[in-house]
Amino acid sequence: MPTRHQAAAGRNDRDLRPDSVFTAVLEDRHVRMPELERRTGMSRSTIYRRIEAGRFPTSIPMDGNIAAWWESEVADWLANPR
Repeated sequence: MPTRHQAAAGRNDRDLRPDSVFTAVLEDRHVRMPELERRTGMSRSTIYRRIEAGRFPTSIPMDGNIAAWWESEVADWLANPR
């Protein structure tokens, strides 16, 4: 099942409605590792092990060695951890 961000990527201006997936993407923000560790209570290495196992949302590559996660995907995971 595609994430909200993957689903929104295929939308165009005609698809913009207040209840659309695209609206959620516009309101979403990036979460960096220190905040991710605080929110989940997991260490950096545990987070990356879970990503490799497909049990945690994947990161968004940013410039250089910077990674971030969509806040909505982290919140969804926290509501229903795998």
